[in-house]
Amino acid sequence: MARFWFHNHKARNLIRETLSAQEDGHILGDKELAQLGCDFEGKQFGEMIYLLDPGKIIVPSHMGLKTITGMHGYHPDHPDSDAALLANVETELPVNSLTDLFDLMSYEAGVMTDISLEKACA
Repeated sequence: MARFWFHNHKARNLIRETLSAQEDGHILGDKELAQLGCDFEGKQFGEMIYLLDPGKIIVPSHMGLKTITGMHGYHPDHPDSDAALLANVETELPVNSLTDLFDLMSYEAGVMTDISLEKACA
């Protein structure tokens, strides 16, 4: 995926037009961002997010100039995005999705507040 922040409307429009013409991915709209739990306040993780199709990689990137052999950051519905949580003890907090891991790690590290614990167990 690629995330964009813009200094002006001209840049936003040019990048939107360029990305919309690509066949290897799509720009995530507000509805899809909300469905994925990525509709963050203030667009802090990108004013525009372009999601590549699985198996595609942007090169060069901040990862380097050479093509790497694997990547993450594809759509969570794709079969290659499946994950597992393995533990040798029962967890006290429910883990139903990837976004639940932050609360679990915070709780296990002893930094979760009572308020966030109640929210996590709701």
